[in-house]
Amino acid sequence: MKFALLGVDDATAALARFLATQPAHAITAVYGVEANDPRLGSLAHASQSAKSWEALLHDPLADAVIVASGPAAERAEPLGKLVRASVPLLVCSPTCDVVTAYELEMIRRDTRAPLVPLIPGRLHPAILRLVELVNQGEQGPLGQIEQAVVERSLAQRGREPVLRQFTRDVSLLRALAGEVHRVSAMGPQSPSTSWNNLNVQMITGNGAILRWTAQPADSDDSGKLILVGSRGKAVLDMLARDIWTLAVRGSEILLETFESADEPARVVAAFQFALQGDPSFPLWQDACRDIEIAATAERSLARGRTVELYEEEISEEATFKGIMAVGGCAMLLLGLTAFLIAAVVEGLQLPFRNHVLWQLWPVYLLVPIVFFLLLQFLQLLFRDRPKPSAPESKTPSSTA
Repeated sequence: MKFALLGVDDATAALARFLATQPAHAITAVYGVEANDPRLGSLAHASQSAKSWEALLHDPLADAVIVASGPAAERAEPLGKLVRASVPLLVCSPTCDVVTAYELEMIRRDTRAPLVPLIPGRLHPAILRLVELVNQGEQGPLGQIEQAVVERSLAQRGREPVLRQFTRDVSLLRALAGEVHRVSAMGPQSPSTSWNNLNVQMITGNGAILRWTAQPADSDDSGKLILVGSRGKAVLDMLARDIWTLAVRGSEILLETFESADEPARVVAAFQFALQGDPSFPLWQDACRDIEIAATAERSLARGRTVELYEEEISEEATFKGIMAVGGCAMLLLGLTAFLIAAVVEGLQLPFRNHVLWQLWPVYLLVPIVFFLLLQFLQLLFRDRPKPSAPESKTPSSTA
């Protein structure tokens, strides 16, 4: 399979190096990256610096595009156009803001384009092993999950890198402990340049408490994930470019090690499932939710209070109903104001009440109301549109 790179970061560079070692895959083009970028190494010769990324809309040079994380303002236009063109995308999350993410989801539903998020760590064999243990429930060594903690040591402690890492770790916490319903953040204010002491607490629907903290790193980024259940405790040491170690303490002690180098194979397998029409996970909806939680944490930090999250499906029909609800409230307020003005004018017998334009005021009020009511029939367009089926998700558990 032929891939093109749009931008590069550590996660997509690692994936590209893995693809370069596979005889069935190849990196055929690189866009938006300097030819001498050290992260690409021997892939630099594939750079197509003479062409714009827009060539991907119609150029058969690549079967799919790997999009690296980057400034949201720069990625919004390419992502929107590529999804509309039904170009298969593997997008490193977070790559865009929450509004753009949900817009892409609505476009994806219309075009049925394969849009798969690349969330570093989500398909790591150690995380998949923890998910397996959690899914065993009360019969497993951990039991029901009551607390989950991620402690991150970050070399770069600016707002963007901290929020980017938090967004990715939220995906791990959601996979292990459930959906987040409340978010409370403490730490630096938004204008601050250093976010090394950010602390975010979350509560899931089943009452589990999640906590994420950031602290300065001595050298490379690293992290520790702690799961506390009703029957046991699991501690996962996450090193950026090394072996991850999992220790489970319950009725018996389990020690396991996992190679970080095994994750790219699972990412490629998940993407191939998506191309075949089978849902792979994480889904793009999951990436949207992660980005939304990160935005909520930032809003909680700015306001200094807990913010509630609601599990509402984002769709064109839901958006239309929301707009119509707001429009209906505005129409009622305007109508009430118009009636009050008309009552005052008629009651006081003001001179201009005899003017022909004033005598037509019921028409001015009636026409917008009739037009608004006719707009309600537009929802039939959404109801008639068939919804995609949701077959059972598959987990890539072996190398591709």
